[in-house]
Amino acid sequence: VDVLISAPQKGWSASPSAGLVMLSARAEARLAETTSNSFALDLKKWRAIMEAYEKGGHAYHATMPTDAILGFRNAMAETRAALGATHSLHIGGKEVAGARSDARKSPIDQRCLLGHFPVASAAQATLAMEAAQAAFPGWRATPMAERVRLLKRVAQLIEERVFHIAAALALEVGKNRMEALGEVQETADFFNLYAEDFERQDGFDRPLPDDPLPDFRSRNRSIMRPYGAWVVIAPFNFPFALAGGPVAAALITGN
Repeated sequence: VDVLISAPQKGWSASPSAGLVMLSARAEARLAETTSNSFALDLKKWRAIMEAYEKGGHAYHATMPTDAILGFRNAMAETRAALGATHSLHIGGKEVAGARSDARKSPIDQRCLLGHFPVASAAQATLAMEAAQAAFPGWRATPMAERVRLLKRVAQLIEERVFHIAAALALEVGKNRMEALGEVQETADFFNLYAEDFERQDGFDRPLPDDPLPDFRSRNRSIMRPYGAWVVIAPFNFPFALAGGPVAAALITGN
């Protein structure tokens, strides 16, 4: 008996599924004679994977369900159709033209112009920092429950747009389909995880033992306080996850 199970893919790519295949000796012999042009639907290959497990080996193969492949294909077509636009900086809630523009092409196809992207001046970088610092007092005073709600909303929006963001990642960085989708979902997970952990820990507000001083009454607490504005510089290999993760952690703590 072989049990073939496709992973639920965290729920973003398709519904979980499973299949049970029972093979007699005659079926095994017949299977050995077959050929297939599809890895995902190749029972012979799946049998070989299971056989490796039976012999104590470690075999693994990840495939994507058809509806996930279709969703990514459609999102890629829409993303490609929108390439070549001129983009702006976002400072203080406003769209601002950069000091100059830089044309960027896809590393997997230099004929593919991704768009014209802004390069900020030092003065514009200073304006961005000032805008963040001006927003800090209001965000710091935002109740924890509201910060949790907003971060979970961000995670929801990322998951709703998982295919389109992944398509942009694939074109910008050169990731394959599975890696691009995985990074986008990981970023949504960061926002959910940090929000849930901060809420579960009650904001990391902890009572500590009182000082054992005679004739005095002292009360001690450990309180996590936000510092202010943070700068996040994401590397090229995980531009979405390694921007989103630090941003989520800073935001939930009131920074």
